[in-house]
Amino acid sequence: MADLNNESAEGAPQQQVVNGWHVADLATIQIEQLEVQHLQSLEAERRTAALLFWLGLGFAGDLILRGFEVRRWRAVRMGAALRRQPGRGKERLGA
Repeated sequence: MADLNNESAEGAPQQQVVNGWHVADLATIQIEQLEVQHLQSLEAERRTAALLFWLGLGFAGDLILRGFEVRRWRAVRMGAALRRQPGRGKERLGA
């Protein structure tokens, strides 16, 4: 529509009106583009937060499982040490 009006504009005042239409059209396009960019940045922030959550959960799970593994390993090691020293176990039993 603005192009048709631009062709019929013959003077400076008419050209200013046409330029105003172009500015209005470009402003509308810029607003739409900014809205799209804003939505994309919000989506990226949500993905980053979700990624950090899952990484933290995985790290916490790994620490918990390693703690159980270390306790089991210590218990096995202590049991093996007690089996190697037969006199110590009898002293505790009062024999």
